[in-house]
Amino acid sequence: MNITSNVAYSTKIIMSSPAWSVFVMALPNQNNTLRMRVWRHLKTRGAAVLRDGVYLLPFEEGLHTYLLEQQTEINNMKGSSWVLDLPPQTEEQTAAFQSLFNRNEDYAQFLKQVDILKQELKNIEETDVRRQFRQLQRDLNALIAIDYFPNQIQILAKQQLFQLEQLVNQHFSPQEPGPNLQILYPLNKADFQQQLWVTRSRPWIDRLASAWLIQRFIDSHAQFLWLDNLNDAPPHAIGFDFEGAAFTHTEQQVTFEVLYLRFELTQDWALKKIANLVHYLDVGGNYVPEAAGIEKILAGMRRQASNDDELLAESVRLFNQLYLAESEINNSQ
Repeated sequence: MNITSNVAYSTKIIMSSPAWSVFVMALPNQNNTLRMRVWRHLKTRGAAVLRDGVYLLPFEEGLHTYLLEQQTEINNMKGSSWVLDLPPQTEEQTAAFQSLFNRNEDYAQFLKQVDILKQELKNIEETDVRRQFRQLQRDLNALIAIDYFPNQIQILAKQQLFQLEQLVNQHFSPQEPGPNLQILYPLNKADFQQQLWVTRSRPWIDRLASAWLIQRFIDSHAQFLWLDNLNDAPPHAIGFDFEGAAFTHTEQQVTFEVLYLRFELTQDWALKKIANLVHYLDVGGNYVPEAAGIEKILAGMRRQASNDDELLAESVRLFNQLYLAESEINNSQ
């Protein structure tokens, strides 16, 4: 893949050209802790270094406020700092400043990591692949957040990550449902009692958590059928977490969240926390600190379980304990 390290900039300044925020600081020599903290913060925000103690960011309200906060902290620690607003002067200066924020090398490194995971996909366990994929999602989101002057390589990175996700799902979950535009109108639990619920065999996080949710909060006498071939599903069975099922992914929610919303369980704070965890482990998104530990436990359960019913029984114990722990945390607050 040939990735150019240059960005083509306009040769004319237009009305929408950005202004700049220049951050100048001088810190006491003995306060290395503050110096490192400020440097890390500025690096996280993608600030360009003009010289030692002088940093540049595009003028945006959020970034400007952030720099003022750094200024206050430094001044309170007996240092000195200034936030200077600099309008664009010449087209050469604008191009030169924008070039300081060129992220092509970072994207190139990201794309290399995507390619490595694609090549090693068949040699790594599913839990490790999905963990690495979520890390790539976080890396790309962090990179996009500081890509103030994006070009085509950002689009390429998004496309490559999407393709990787498709490959992962095709390899480990060939019947994984895609998002649909299902209307999430509320349902009455009384209409879903003593039912046969059917889904794909070899369940993982979303199917296991959804089965637990069904059994504990929706249909306490539910029976579950795990199928290799969904065409074998009895006509009266209620499907979940597969393409065309009664309950499956929507544009924004995984199956657990769809059940949680449609059966009006949203007032339960502990279930909300579990919904966030299931969403993160299934499709990524906002980081959940305890997710890695839960994933490892479930992976161990799946390796030891002799069949899917046994796996569900073990995972039910896990989700019950997790629900209890989250409920106690909420009650103590």
